[in-house]
Amino acid sequence: MKYQHLTPEEQEHFLTKGWLRVPGAIKQEYIDKWMQDLWARVDYDEHDKSTWHTDYLHLPRHREVPAEEFAPEAWNKIVEICGGEDRIDPVRERYYGDAFIINFGSEEKAKQKGSFDPREQRGWHTDDDWYRMFLDSSGNALTVIHVFTDIPERGGGTCVCEDGLKGVMKCLYEHPEGLDPPINGQNCAHVGGCNEFSTVVAKKGDVILLHGLLPHTASPNYLHYARVISNPHVSLHSPYNLNRPDGDYSLLEQVILRNLGRESLPEYKPTRERKFWYPRNAGFKREKAAAELERMIAAAKAKGLDETAVDSIYLRKGTQEYRDFEKRNGFDKAVNEVNGLLMEQHKLSAQWWRKPFSMLQTNLREIDADMSVDDVANYIQDHGANAWLIGIGGIQAQYPTELAFHSKNVLLSQRESGDLIQDALTAARSRGLRLLARMDFSKVSAEVAAEHPEWCFISPTGNRQGHTGDLFSVCPSGGYYQERIFDILEEVIKRYPVDGFFINWTSMNEEDYYKRYHGVCHCDSCQKGWLAFSGGLELPKGPKDPNYAEWLRFSREVIDELTARIRVFISNRLPDACLILGKTADIMFHEANNAVGRELWHHATTEMVSSWMSYRPNVPVLVNSTCFMDMPYRIASEEPAHFAQYLLQCISRGGYPSTYMMGTPGKIPYLCLDIAGEITRFHKKWSDIYDGLRPCAKTSLVKPDRAQMTGTQFEEALSEYRGLYSAMQELHVPFDVVSQEHLLAMAESGELTRYKAIVAPNLGKLTSAEAKALDDWVFAGGHLITTASTGIDETGSAQLKSLPFERQVEKDGNRERLWSTYFAPPQTSKDSHVYNGPIVPLYGVYHSFDWKNDSQGGYNMLAHAPFSPPEKAYGNVQVEQRGYGTATFGSGKGIAIPFTVGRGYRELGLGVFRDFYSGILRDEGGVQEPLSIHVAEQVEVTLNRNGNKMVVHLVNMSGARKQNFGSHLPIVGGKIQITASGHNIAAQALKKDETLEVKDGEIMLPTLDLYEVVVIEGIL
Repeated sequence: MKYQHLTPEEQEHFLTKGWLRVPGAIKQEYIDKWMQDLWARVDYDEHDKSTWHTDYLHLPRHREVPAEEFAPEAWNKIVEICGGEDRIDPVRERYYGDAFIINFGSEEKAKQKGSFDPREQRGWHTDDDWYRMFLDSSGNALTVIHVFTDIPERGGGTCVCEDGLKGVMKCLYEHPEGLDPPINGQNCAHVGGCNEFSTVVAKKGDVILLHGLLPHTASPNYLHYARVISNPHVSLHSPYNLNRPDGDYSLLEQVILRNLGRESLPEYKPTRERKFWYPRNAGFKREKAAAELERMIAAAKAKGLDETAVDSIYLRKGTQEYRDFEKRNGFDKAVNEVNGLLMEQHKLSAQWWRKPFSMLQTNLREIDADMSVDDVANYIQDHGANAWLIGIGGIQAQYPTELAFHSKNVLLSQRESGDLIQDALTAARSRGLRLLARMDFSKVSAEVAAEHPEWCFISPTGNRQGHTGDLFSVCPSGGYYQERIFDILEEVIKRYPVDGFFINWTSMNEEDYYKRYHGVCHCDSCQKGWLAFSGGLELPKGPKDPNYAEWLRFSREVIDELTARIRVFISNRLPDACLILGKTADIMFHEANNAVGRELWHHATTEMVSSWMSYRPNVPVLVNSTCFMDMPYRIASEEPAHFAQYLLQCISRGGYPSTYMMGTPGKIPYLCLDIAGEITRFHKKWSDIYDGLRPCAKTSLVKPDRAQMTGTQFEEALSEYRGLYSAMQELHVPFDVVSQEHLLAMAESGELTRYKAIVAPNLGKLTSAEAKALDDWVFAGGHLITTASTGIDETGSAQLKSLPFERQVEKDGNRERLWSTYFAPPQTSKDSHVYNGPIVPLYGVYHSFDWKNDSQGGYNMLAHAPFSPPEKAYGNVQVEQRGYGTATFGSGKGIAIPFTVGRGYRELGLGVFRDFYSGILRDEGGVQEPLSIHVAEQVEVTLNRNGNKMVVHLVNMSGARKQNFGSHLPIVGGKIQITASGHNIAAQALKKDETLEVKDGEIMLPTLDLYEVVVIEGIL
C-alpha cells in the first residue's frame, strides 16, 4: 500500500524495532478533561506522598471517544501500519478512554541511584488475556500507550525488548494449537537472554505504538511522581494472512515474517478453533468503578455542582450507550474457567508478599500422602500464619506428574483424589491462605542418575554422592538444573496457580546429609564453567586449596544466575507469585537452625536478617525456623526458649517469621509450637507496625566474606567481627550488619549514605572497587573505623586514602612476643612501675603502622616485659606506638585500630577490650542517635523506623547457654532516653499493649519478660 502518513524512517523503525512514537498526538482537551479528577478517583492527596499507598494502580474506564477523534495523527499511522482501515475491527476497541495506569514509584525507589537491569525485571509479557493466541492472531494487533504525563528517564516508562520479537514468534510458530490465557509470559521466557531494550521516554500527549507481539514490562519509577498512561489496543477483524500470493503484507505481517526469516508461511495453520473471552484484567479494574464514581460525585458537590456534572458511563447503565460500551470492550464475552478463577483470586494477588506475612511449612514425608488438608489448613490459621509451604516436587512429586525423570510418591494412590497438591490448594484457597510450593532439585533417583550421569555431582576423586533411598546428588552446573527443572516448574505452574516457590538445598553439594565433606564438584559442566571463569586456574578440591576462595565466587555466580533464570521463568507465568531463595530472588531466605557439632552463634538470625535488610531494605526476608534439633534428630523438638529467639530476632530486624515442622501437625510432639504460635500471632496483630519497617541505625558493622580470604584469615576476621558485634550489642549501640559481599552494591545504590560510621573488622585486602567506594563515602562525611589488617594489600601499603597510616611496617602474630604487651592511656606517674588504666592486653595480631604526619592518636603501648616467674614480672614501659590513630579525609574521618581488639573481647572476654573499642566509636565515630537505651546487657536492642514512628525491639537473651537458649530471667529497671528534639512524644509497649509514661525525655520500661516492642512517636 502507499504510505501517506508514515515516513520511510518510521516504517523502517517499526519493522526493525517493533514500535513507533508519535509525538504530541493526543488532543489537549482530553488530557485536561480526563486528568482533572484523577486524584479524586484514586483517593490520594496529590501534594502528600505519604498518602500514596501503592506503587501501581490500574483504573477502570469512565469516559471514551472514537480513536480517530482522540488522536487523529496517531490514528492515521495506525491505519497504515495495519494495512488499511478496512482491516480494523469496526467495534472492538474502536474508542479510547481514561482507564489510567499510574506508576507512583515510592520513597524507597527515589533513594536508589542506580538503574534497573531489564533482564532481571519481572513481568515480561504481551497483552493477550482475552483470546486464544496463535501466530496469526490479530486480537491485539497493536498495543497502544497514551501518555498523559511527561515520562522522563528513570520515570517508570514502559520497557520493550526489541530483539525479543523473534522469540515470541518462534514460540507461537511452535504452538499451532495456540496458547490460552492466562499465558503469563510463557511466550517471553527468553527475554532474560536478550540484549536490545528500550525504555519509553516521552512527553505528555505522545502516543507509543507497539507491535502486539513485542515483549514489554513496567520499569521502576525512581522519581516518585504520578506517571499516568492508558493502554488500549487495536484489533483487526480477521487473522493475519502470512501467505499472500501478491506479497502485499501489512507492516504488522512483515514484522512477523522478518523475525522468522521467511517470505511467507504457507504451511502454518492453527490446529484448534479460535476463541475470545472476557478480559481477565478488566474484572478487578471494574470492581473499582463504583467507589471511584462516588468520589467523583463527592468532588463535584464540593465545588457546588451536582451529579450531572460528572461524566461517567457507569451513570448510564441500562442504556444502549452502555451496552455498546460493554461490547466495544469485550465485556459481553464469556469468562473462561481459568480466567474466572484468577479474577476471583485477584484480591489475593498483586505481589501479595510485599506486605508482612508469616508462614508454616509442612515438610512432607512419603507417609504424609494421606494428610487431611482441611485439618492442616485449620491448624495454620490457628497458628496465626497466612501462608502454607508444602512440598510439591523435585526429589519426589506429591502430584500425578507426567515427567519420566520426576519420581512420584507411590503412596498418593491412597488418596481418593490421587493429588495431594490440588487438595491442599483447594483447602488453602477456601480459607484465604497462600499456598507456596517447596521444590528440592538437589537429588534424583538412581534410575535417573544412571540414565544421565552427566547431571550428577562428581567428587574430586571421581565418585558420585549417594544418599538414603537410593538418591544421588546433582550439580547446579549440570543439565538437570540448567534445563530439566524448568520442565518440572512448567508442569507445576500449569496445574496449580500457587502463590510462590521455595527452592530448597540449592547448593554445590560439598557436604551431604551426614555432614560428610565430599569436596568441590568436578563434573564436566563445573570443569568447563570454572575454566571460563578462572582463566585456567586449577579447580580446587576443597577449602585448603589456594583457589578455593575464587571457587566460592564462581559457585555464587552459578547459583545467582540460576536463581535469576528461575525468577524470570516463574514471574513470566505467574506474575504475582514470589520466588524464595537467594540474592536474585523476590524474597531472601534464611533457615534458622541448630546443628550437631556446630558452635552456636547466639545472634545468627538477627545478623542474617540485618545483613539482607541493610543491603536491600525493600526486599522481604523470610526466616524459616526449624522445630527440630538438626536433621539427624528430626523428631527431637528444639528447646522452646531457643526457638523463640529465632522468631524474635527475625521480626526485630523486619523479617517475616516462619515455622518449619516435619510432616502433619500433631503427629510429632514439637514442644516449641506454643511459643511459635504466640509470636506469630503477635506479628500478625501488629502487622501495621511491621509493614514498612526499615533499618535506621547510623552505624554499620561489616561482616567478613569467606570468598575474599583464606580459611585461616576468615576465622580470624570472624572472631574479630563477633567480638565487636557483642561489644556493641551489650552496650546497646544501634547498628546494622553489612555483608562485605554487598558493600560495593550498597555504595552504588546509595544505601551506604544512611550510615555515619562504618566499622570494618580485620578484613585484610579489599578489592580496588571496595577501597574506592569506602574512600568516597568517607570523603563525603563518613567515619570509617578499621581494625588490624583491613585495607592493607600484599605489599603492606594502605589501600584506603582515608586511613591515617601510609603502610604497615610489621605484622606480628607471635603470641610469645604479644604476651605481656598492652595499650594504655598516657602514664602519669614518674614511677615506671605504677600504672593508670584502663590497661588493654595486646592479643591476637598487631600491625605496626607508619602513621601519616597529620594524623593523631590515642593510647600507647606498654612494651613487652617478662611475665614469669612472678619475681621477674615487671618492666612494661610505655612507648610511642599508638593504640589507635585518626585523620580527616575530605568531610569525614578515618580511624585505625592496629590490633585485633574484637578478637580479644571474643576470646578473652575482658571488659577493657569492649570499653576501649566503644570509647573510640563514641568519641571518633561521629554518630548521634535520637535515643539511647539503658537496660541490662543481656537484652538485645534493635532500632528501626516506620514512617514517623521509631520502633525499638527488646529481646531478653538472659537464657543464653553454650549451645542454645533456656529459661530467661525477668529484667527490671530499663529506660529509653530521648536525645533528639521532639514534639508530643508518646510511647506504646506492644506486648503489654499499654501506653508508657514519657517524662523529661525518659521512657521508663516495664519489667521485661521475654520480649517487648516499644513504638515511639513525636521524635523529630
